[in-house]
Amino acid sequence: MESWIWLPIISALIWSSVNLVDANIRRKYIKNSIVVSAVTGLVSLLVLVLIPFKGLHYPGLWILVAALSSGIIYVYVLPLYFKALSVEDTPTVIALWYITPILIPIMAKFVLNESLTFVQYIGFFLIIISGVLISLKDNPLKKICVSKAAVYIFIAGIIINFTYIFEKYVYSNDSFWNGFILIQLGTVLGGISMLLIWRKKIRKFFQKSSIKPISLLSLGETGNIIAQGLVGAALVVAPVTLVVGFTNLQPLFAFILVLLVSKYFPRSYKEEFKPSRIVSLGFAIILLIIGMYFIAA
Repeated sequence: MESWIWLPIISALIWSSVNLVDANIRRKYIKNSIVVSAVTGLVSLLVLVLIPFKGLHYPGLWILVAALSSGIIYVYVLPLYFKALSVEDTPTVIALWYITPILIPIMAKFVLNESLTFVQYIGFFLIIISGVLISLKDNPLKKICVSKAAVYIFIAGIIINFTYIFEKYVYSNDSFWNGFILIQLGTVLGGISMLLIWRKKIRKFFQKSSIKPISLLSLGETGNIIAQGLVGAALVVAPVTLVVGFTNLQPLFAFILVLLVSKYFPRSYKEEFKPSRIVSLGFAIILLIIGMYFIAA
């Protein structure tokens, strides 16, 4: 197994933890998704501490545009993500998020001229199918229905696909640290623009809010920055389709974390799952393992 594979897997585990923090914040502390998204973008100012050590240079117009666009798009997609967390359990939201990368192979082929082997494509789609299984739920009539968060996440996921393509382009044509810092600065620009557009709502939030939700949000975004850096390091050496494929372990990690937290820390986070969901998860795990084997083959 190639060493880069562990980078998106670790990222998926970090993101699963961040998702639980985000869900807790959205449901208990901050009801406005715009406010949460703006603050999340501003936390990326933390990357400024890297500049004295790693430097920052002008990489060329199109690389700069791609890097900044990636960060800005990410911030403006977040309100849909946070809205979905407010109406659906965390594992389902994450699973739905990772169904949409089904378009990544097509985009990578036409934009980046990136191709995989036939077996690797099969592995990628098996992992996507596993996410679909986790996203399906049973209603009281015992019929399968699609999650109510599907619309929000489908729109957000389609848009976020472009950020992966932009990031792969950046990391393929610039140094890792310069590309990473520029992408995070794009996130900051997105947060600042939200701050200016919705300044009244955000000002009202800061006037009434305690330090706890801001601290939790900052902690979660710090984890997100680390995960994005790990994915970026994988994109330097690996096809974007495979990197995204391995981050699809996130629904599995999220499901396990939610079960553990719900059992041992029910006051912090509580979700109830029917036995049928557990069965679906078991089948999804089998597909994940097979898909990972095909991708790594």
